[in-house]
Amino acid sequence: NHHSSRTRILQKHILTKPPWHLIILRVFQGIFSAFILALAIALVARTFQGDDRTKALSLAALTSTIGIPLGPFLGGTIIAFLDFRWVFVVNIPFAIAALFGVLFLTPKDRDCRPLRTGMFPYVFGFGLLALTWGTVKAGRELNFLSGSAILAGTGIIVLGILVALRGKTTVLPQNVLKLSSFRHGATAIFVTAMIMIAVIFITPQYFAFIWAWRPLQIALGLTPAIISLVVGTRLAVPLNNLLKTRIIFTLGFVLIFTGCLLFSLMGDAPNWAVLTTWSFPLGLGLGILLPLAMDLSLKEVDSRNFGSASAAIQATRQVGGTLGVAIFGSLVNAASFFTSGSRPFSLGFIGLAIIAAMAALWSLRI
Repeated sequence: NHHSSRTRILQKHILTKPPWHLIILRVFQGIFSAFILALAIALVARTFQGDDRTKALSLAALTSTIGIPLGPFLGGTIIAFLDFRWVFVVNIPFAIAALFGVLFLTPKDRDCRPLRTGMFPYVFGFGLLALTWGTVKAGRELNFLSGSAILAGTGIIVLGILVALRGKTTVLPQNVLKLSSFRHGATAIFVTAMIMIAVIFITPQYFAFIWAWRPLQIALGLTPAIISLVVGTRLAVPLNNLLKTRIIFTLGFVLIFTGCLLFSLMGDAPNWAVLTTWSFPLGLGLGILLPLAMDLSLKEVDSRNFGSASAAIQATRQVGGTLGVAIFGSLVNAASFFTSGSRPFSLGFIGLAIIAAMAALWSLRI
């Protein structure tokens, strides 16, 4: 009763009074972040070659990947001791330092070519918006409107991908799209991002509503996954020198599959042993896959196309994360109408395990 009453209170304040100013600002944040992410990876890929590039991309992937689970960790810690507004204020010094680095430390690139994208990005974005909204809506109430949005969004996205592969858009040069390494790397990034963001979205809710943990406890609960994620990124380069790509990718997805299945052992009472057991293989698999998938996607791309290729990779990563939250968050929410306790969350992780198993089988064909 305690957990259900908390859920109803949150739904009353969040669903009846949506923070439109926050949503609008998040839109602008996403637009400007897209510029930074695409150019940062392109700069790294263009500066280094061979094994040095793998190491550099591994470090870049480490910083960006760790930032995702580290956000809830730091946010929970800040809220436990300070006012919630400090979650936003703490970003200001980092933004100032980054601005200084861009103005005075980033090398200039004079090899700039105009790129006419046409309507493709806007139509594709509209399809993604329709699919995401329909999926989230279906998690609460599956009706004609939500079903139509899902079908329309899926159709637009599939059509956009087919148009891009047939060379009907200039968003990406055809010589990039024809590279099997780029397609394989982008696919791995999409699946990995979908699983990782879904885990980061679902797990804190499990800690809060099932185990009734406070923000600081939630932050500490994410620590095993963060540590194993760091370890995985450091193992990526040595494994890449010893094993073939398909073997490493299969190993990474098998570890993720194992971690997601072990989550089902989590009960309604806090258990650190079980928490560490499933967090370690999951974080290790994600840490191994992300830098190597990024390196594979840019491995054969011409240096003149690093900007557009890295932008496509980052867009793939964001789309995967968005769909992961929408699909599996809605799955957990829909399951909560039919069952209670930790079972809805276990069903969500079983769904993630199925995705990881399918990705492992696909990796054998790379």
